[in-house]
Amino acid sequence: MSHFSGSKQKPKPPINGVFPLDHEASCKDDMEKYKSCLRKNKSHHHKCQDLSRSYLACRQTNALMAETPLEELGYGHTVEDISVKSDKKEDRGFTAGAHIKQRKNKSWLWG
Repeated sequence: MSHFSGSKQKPKPPINGVFPLDHEASCKDDMEKYKSCLRKNKSHHHKCQDLSRSYLACRQTNALMAETPLEELGYGHTVEDISVKSDKKEDRGFTAGAHIKQRKNKSWLWG
């Protein structure tokens, strides 16, 4: 008895074509600066938007990706336009039901 489906799925190519590797390390400095920024900012990529933009611009300049306006890649807004949700519950952790005051009498039936 086979547990595999009868139909085979064909792999689909990426929407924007290939994204070749940077074998000559043309944009390595930009990439390292961006990765360092991500580590420093706990992977909040919007704080590293300028470095990301310069890395992609470097890749386009060195023909490592297709020339595409950065606005089409999601860089049409500025960092100030982006707000990060910061809720006190999220900052200190959240336990469901912790806000409910406990009754003096522990029994719900006789309460």
